[in-house]
Amino acid sequence: MAPSPSDRIDADPSLLSILSSRSSVIVAVVIAVAAFAIVGGRAWSLHFSHAQPGNDGWVLMDFRNQIYFPASAFLSGDNPYDTGVYLDKYPASRQFAPYLPSHLLMYSPLAMLPLATAEAAYAVFVACLTMGLALASCRVARFRPGTAAVAALGGLLLVTRPGQMNFLLGQQAAQMALCAYAALSLSRRSPLLAALALAVTMSKPNFGGPIAVLMLVRGDFRAVVLAGAIAGTASLLAAAGLSDAAGGVGPLLSSISANSAAWGRVFLDPASLPPLVDTVSLVSHAMGRTLTPLEQASVAVPILGLSGWALRRLAASEPGHARDALSFNLICIAAITCTYHQAYDCLLLACMAVGLVADTLWLSHRRSDPQARLRWAALFCLCVPVLNFFASHRAVECLQLSGLWLRMPAVVNGLATTALLLIVVRAAYLHSIHHAPGRVA
Repeated sequence: MAPSPSDRIDADPSLLSILSSRSSVIVAVVIAVAAFAIVGGRAWSLHFSHAQPGNDGWVLMDFRNQIYFPASAFLSGDNPYDTGVYLDKYPASRQFAPYLPSHLLMYSPLAMLPLATAEAAYAVFVACLTMGLALASCRVARFRPGTAAVAALGGLLLVTRPGQMNFLLGQQAAQMALCAYAALSLSRRSPLLAALALAVTMSKPNFGGPIAVLMLVRGDFRAVVLAGAIAGTASLLAAAGLSDAAGGVGPLLSSISANSAAWGRVFLDPASLPPLVDTVSLVSHAMGRTLTPLEQASVAVPILGLSGWALRRLAASEPGHARDALSFNLICIAAITCTYHQAYDCLLLACMAVGLVADTLWLSHRRSDPQARLRWAALFCLCVPVLNFFASHRAVECLQLSGLWLRMPAVVNGLATTALLLIVVRAAYLHSIHHAPGRVA
């Protein structure tokens, strides 16, 4: 196994001198500025340069449909889960997704602003969060480059397929990834802070749910229970207001159930969502139809079971950063593969990418690296959804893809993330063998 990454850069003077050299700093600054200029320029030319931004178009579409207008409806005393009322009274182009009611509380402050102001503020917020994600990824991976290098990494994240999609659509992947990192990193040292972070991810059930389950398997009981209590309390507070608009608790629950079912029928159809990256979507593409809830569970449960088995083996091995890093990355990739996710959610894998690259740099001068093949295979699989710009509606339209070719980009994404999960599980298994308690090296 690779040595502990905690010393990987600081212990190699040649790499440290390269990363801190003046030319490297200049290159890093140029990369960061160019990346933010490219993506920011696209957003400006496609959206913010218009006389009345926010009325139409696909840029920041998810911000309007899933954040601003639902929170506005909540503050105005309407029920955004009632699709008919929501689409009739608010200029949204899609129904509200099945988030927990706590989601409406979180974003209520933005809904108090005029739409154009809220859009601009959120775009800046997401750009800053992307930089924060770059820094957090380096900290978690114990990779310590300078400020300029972190800025360059943030720029690179922004121009990847997940980063661009998250920024231009106005999605929430950056904040969800940061909160997931906080929950996974702080669960033992500060269960309350970890619970607050995990409660944020729980507002998006397909994101926070798998992470919470695997954290329970890992033994983070206190953090998960507190997170459930926080998310539940926030959702109940929001539901109290929604129930008045819905006409009671029963009608509210019915509207939430109907909303979730309609969302699954329309927006989880693999043919309509080329950017899907998970194993459930891979199976759905293979079958040529949307999976039933039971079929989805038959895919998700084995993934969670396999990941949980690997986590338990890791828990029984000798403690250390390598074990913690494998546990961290295993939970992240399992969360991505076990249920429906689009490409922007691959921002959750930023820490894994930084760790793999840092390990490769640290070990590049070594003659023997028993994990080199696994590492290179993982890097290759990780690059597929990160760089697969063919898995987009625009690419489908421009290339006029149909039939098998229409499904191929998403199939490739699903194959890559599923293979990456298996690689991480194997790495965890090998680590548990080589670092079993009492084993003599």
